[in-house]
Amino acid sequence: MFEKVAGGDRRLPGAWVFAVLMLLVGLMPATASAEVTYGTLSNFDVINDTGEETHGFEIELDDVSSSDISYEFGAPYERYGNPKLVDFPGGVYVRYESPYDAQTKTFTAATPVASSPIAPTLGHQCWTGGSSDYLTSGCEHFGLGLNKNPTKTVYRWLVADQAHPGNLQASGTSVSLPAPQWSVQPPAGGGAAPGVRAVVDAPEPDGFQEFGEAQWVKVYETESPQPADLNHLLTDDPAVPQEESQTEVEWILLQKEFGVANGGELASEKPLGQGAESVTRRYELYEYAGSYDPGSHEARPAINDNTPAEGEIGEYIGAQMAALNILGGEPAPSVGKVSAKKGPAAGGTTVTITGSRFTAASAVRFGSTDASSYKVNSPTSITAVSPPGTSGAVHVTVVSPNGTSAAGSADAFKYGNPTITAVTPPGGPKGEAASVTVEGSGFAPGAEATTFKFGKAAAWSVECLSTTTCLLVAPPAAKAGTVDLRANVGKAASKKVAADRYSYS
Repeated sequence: MFEKVAGGDRRLPGAWVFAVLMLLVGLMPATASAEVTYGTLSNFDVINDTGEETHGFEIELDDVSSSDISYEFGAPYERYGNPKLVDFPGGVYVRYESPYDAQTKTFTAATPVASSPIAPTLGHQCWTGGSSDYLTSGCEHFGLGLNKNPTKTVYRWLVADQAHPGNLQASGTSVSLPAPQWSVQPPAGGGAAPGVRAVVDAPEPDGFQEFGEAQWVKVYETESPQPADLNHLLTDDPAVPQEESQTEVEWILLQKEFGVANGGELASEKPLGQGAESVTRRYELYEYAGSYDPGSHEARPAINDNTPAEGEIGEYIGAQMAALNILGGEPAPSVGKVSAKKGPAAGGTTVTITGSRFTAASAVRFGSTDASSYKVNSPTSITAVSPPGTSGAVHVTVVSPNGTSAAGSADAFKYGNPTITAVTPPGGPKGEAASVTVEGSGFAPGAEATTFKFGKAAAWSVECLSTTTCLLVAPPAAKAGTVDLRANVGKAASKKVAADRYSYS
């Protein structure tokens, strides 16, 4: 069964052309759960069509940490070498970065802009052993090994930060080929097969429009009595479904609406076939070239969301191959309800978790962070205290030797938005950068965990000493005037209030 959920959050796609090959594998002993406990995100080529020379690449993984990464593709096979792993509250950044020569003030490695027309790759060509023209192709290859399935994966090119020599920053919008999220529901009994669910998200709105960019998606699916093999998850391999007879969804138009929870999702959920040990899906994505509402940017297809009209299928974005191997056994815990749906970023909220198979619980997690404390009351009840966290929604999961509870809407817990209560000093000279102290709540300490904007201009530097105090450097302004200072933690932003005003004179 396929389900499309309307609505969503941020960002738009560029003309990205690349293939991602991902293998999510449930590797368990005979007594373990059918829950996904091991995943490998690997083998993807990405084309530099940003319009400028890039000097690195960033992979954001939500609800995992650097300790969950078991392998990184790097030296000596690609120009940036081994990546840096940078943990932040709620996830980890995997950053491939060029070295910087301080004497010449230049980055020593760069990915050139790919020449037009851009030809799709097979997902495994853009490295030193993949093609003879790798260094000049404008294409890179990256890969990771994970022992936990992230709840969100975002790719970004990195370019030189002209305002801060030697630093890199994200280039424009994210690379918009979503990584599917898998979950497995244990058998209901009586010989029933486990249920397999895969979800992909539409690109998020960019913050200035109500709706994000729309995409046409086509899905192929197959099952096999043999485990899936990463070496066969290639565009032209017969193990990857791409025949018309393997079509699961002919066409569907995906688009996210800002502020709508779980919106813009394409969800597939069905029981595993008899004798099957693996499921493989191929997602083909294309830009939507039809009309949009001029005010909200909502797509207005001429026919409907399942039938592209002539001229509405735009440029090919990419193909993503994903496979799931399943071995049966004792089921993992299951969360059916949490008593509190939200709490402050400082933590300390008592939450009663209702579900099943809690007796052997070994951990309770809010996102990727362990609960401050928890107590197993019964096989169906746990009391936990939320840890400090960043603003935004996370999943409350229960861990046992049999696996981790599958994330779903019933276990959602939301940390409150950051707030600004004082800005000191409340202003400065328009043509100069100035030090500013911000007081409030819900700030997230740590590198790049909290960001600030003075109007539309980003703060030059941010150091959050605690959840209530941050030290900033206000950027200079071209003209005098008053702007609102906004704090952003994850997807959550502070609301405009009189206390956040900053005046340039």
